[in-house]
Amino acid sequence: MAYTSVAWKPEDIRFPIPLSKLTAMDTGIAALDTILSGGANGNILVKEGGVAQFASGIFPFFNNTSGALTLTTAFQDVPGATRTVTTTGSNPQVLVVAMFDFNGATTGWTQMFGCININGSDNGIVAIKQDVGVANDRSCHTLTHVFSVPAGSNTIKMRARKTGAGGTASVPVTDSIMTSIWFDL
Repeated sequence: MAYTSVAWKPEDIRFPIPLSKLTAMDTGIAALDTILSGGANGNILVKEGGVAQFASGIFPFFNNTSGALTLTTAFQDVPGATRTVTTTGSNPQVLVVAMFDFNGATTGWTQMFGCININGSDNGIVAIKQDVGVANDRSCHTLTHVFSVPAGSNTIKMRARKTGAGGTASVPVTDSIMTSIWFDL
């Protein structure tokens, strides 16, 4: 299988990654589930075989959710939306873009919240969906933030919960995704 290399500069890194910069690859979300290529710093191997060259120390990752989550009143991990990266730089940061697909199947819940958990701590920045009193009330809400992280192993997760004693609220598997771009400079 042949590989195609694309030169990148740090200012080219955006969300979404400019598709005009990519060649010889499937641009669907599943194809962008990335793996470090042979452990080489700055090489990202994508499903269809294209290799995009990123500036050393900049790593993008895409996590599709792997299962639905029925919400309770306590924050819970969204299945499949977890990423662990080891950083070594003096000022590592991660840009997180998390899209929560909230679904209020029945009425009775009050609000749905989504947050990013970093190294075991839920961050106070949240995506919120308010109940409008109808069944099958569904919409996507995005949370975007840059977080400073310590050098070493770092784990980020999407987490969600609801308020209100009644109703069925969930984060379905269909449209929830977490994108993280790690700057280990």
